[in-house]
Amino acid sequence: MVKTKGLGRGLDALLAGDLQTVGSGDSLRMLKPAQLQPGKYQPRTQMDQDSLTQLADSIRAQGIMQPILVRQVAPERFEIIAGHRRALACAKAGKAHADVRIDSTLSTAAAVAENVAREPLSPIDEARAYQRLVDEGLSHAQIAAQVGERVSHVTARLRLAALDADTLAMLSDRRISYAGAALLAGVAADLRAKVVAQMRAARFVDVFSEGDIVERLENAARELDDAPFDVTSADLHESAGSCTTCPKNTGVQRDLFA
Repeated sequence: MVKTKGLGRGLDALLAGDLQTVGSGDSLRMLKPAQLQPGKYQPRTQMDQDSLTQLADSIRAQGIMQPILVRQVAPERFEIIAGHRRALACAKAGKAHADVRIDSTLSTAAAVAENVAREPLSPIDEARAYQRLVDEGLSHAQIAAQVGERVSHVTARLRLAALDADTLAMLSDRRISYAGAALLAGVAADLRAKVVAQMRAARFVDVFSEGDIVERLENAARELDDAPFDVTSADLHESAGSCTTCPKNTGVQRDLFA
């Protein structure tokens, strides 16, 4: 069984499969899969179908080894807090009922935190889950304490949550790594947009390494067309004059290209 990270004693026991009651709002029941609905704050956006089939085969043979954690949201309707894969696999296995543990005391923040702590997520799904916790009013430090991670880890993941659609598309297409996405997340939006547009337009490069990204960011940052000042002004530097005539500008050193 996977060990949970950074959970309170009561919540950790709740998810550990212990069949004893863990609080006044907790109860065990058998529910039809049709009574279960995906959690509003379910962080996982991708589901591996092969592993889901394997889990369904296991449930068909042995049943659910650990109850699905839910909370009631309407008469005979229950929202999944933890165990979304188990619920899907149960339906896939053709089970008429699923073992669930109902808890009416969990807050929205706790529901999100439990999903992150219990389920292996991609960095993007993890980042989006953390963003939901921020939206619920939690600080980076509070999120880190909830899920058992370092504050720096939470902060780095939250930068990914702020990435634009084009950068996320590059990541989804595996043209950049998560480390590369983190580099892009750390620069100004306009600079990132320019570099990502260049990379997406590159026809003969399939994958960009972190080194490629750093080089492109440095080159883009030095381009005079995007300078936040008048590059033709002779008053920029008393000895060098304007950027267009500066001796450090290789474009005016004709001898270099003779």
